[in-house]
Amino acid sequence: MKHITCTSGFDTSSLREYTDWESVVTVIVMPIVLAFGLITNSCFIFMVYRVPDMRITINIYLVSLAVADVSFLVFTISDKLAKHVMSPLYGDAGHRDTSGCILIYFFIYVANLSSELHILVLAFERYYSVCVPLKAKFNQKKRAARLLTATWLISVLIAASFTPAYSDYKLYCLEDTKYSDLSDTYGVCRSVTSENEIDSANIYFNLAQPLIFLVSLILSSVLYVKVLRKLRRVSASLKNRGMAQTTQYRKSKVKQYFNRMLWFNWLVYFTLAAPFQLYAVCDFVSYITGGDSVADSSPLFTTCRLLLYLNSCVNPLVYAATNPKYRVAFIAACSPRKLHSNNNTGQMMAMTKTTISIAVID
Repeated sequence: MKHITCTSGFDTSSLREYTDWESVVTVIVMPIVLAFGLITNSCFIFMVYRVPDMRITINIYLVSLAVADVSFLVFTISDKLAKHVMSPLYGDAGHRDTSGCILIYFFIYVANLSSELHILVLAFERYYSVCVPLKAKFNQKKRAARLLTATWLISVLIAASFTPAYSDYKLYCLEDTKYSDLSDTYGVCRSVTSENEIDSANIYFNLAQPLIFLVSLILSSVLYVKVLRKLRRVSASLKNRGMAQTTQYRKSKVKQYFNRMLWFNWLVYFTLAAPFQLYAVCDFVSYITGGDSVADSSPLFTTCRLLLYLNSCVNPLVYAATNPKYRVAFIAACSPRKLHSNNNTGQMMAMTKTTISIAVID
């Protein structure tokens, strides 16, 4: 039998068992959310692969976002399930070691940060496409590749900078405590500065996340406001000049479809993610001021976390709900017949109908 070395002297005042609500959410609801997210994002990726007319530049960004969302769901929910299965004590990481602490959180934060930055990149792409159209139409796929490479690289670098906040693994003995009947040990992924007077690694970790979220929210909001104003001016100008039936006007309507879709996607993202970020900030403020944790065993905090996970599931549903082209493409992707690109699809989508033409070959 493997000998386990643990450290004594752990303050057990913060230890507790899972509440009934946390157990239900972890064991039942989270696996359902994971399955739902895998289905929706996989269907979207399959649709882009299956329907040639959907292999457009904007969908390169959205496929990358789907990969980030799936990665976030897989790593976070599998981690929560593993903790619950391995120990009845909430947050027990006793089944890990130092490398386990570093790797699981690194991958979680790479995926989470990447999702946030994708929303900002999508806002920038829309702004560039609508407000600087002459430059935007050149090298679109190369620009997308560069932006996405930078997005993932920045996410990796920021996630790596978070590592000191959870890379000091400690396994504590619970003998002669009221929890000894539940578990012999309790594992913690601590910050490397946790024993210092000022826990700088933990402070940086807890401040950087909401700050990145807030900056992304503000910048993307400004960009989308500029985009919507520009489209409104262009549409009004074309109508006033009697060009409502021209190709130029129809192209502007197509852009409005995509921008409306991405704007709703932005709204849903920040609506679902903001409660968890706000709760986390309040909990951290309470921690550094010496107060009790506002998130400890709180059903509301668990619900906010669940909303954050749900956020990674619903993007494809937003696309289908707000853009008719995606609704038809989802249906066409399920067709057993072979699909090929229809050069007139873009022109036909310019009409404000709820169907598009997708050519097929038997």
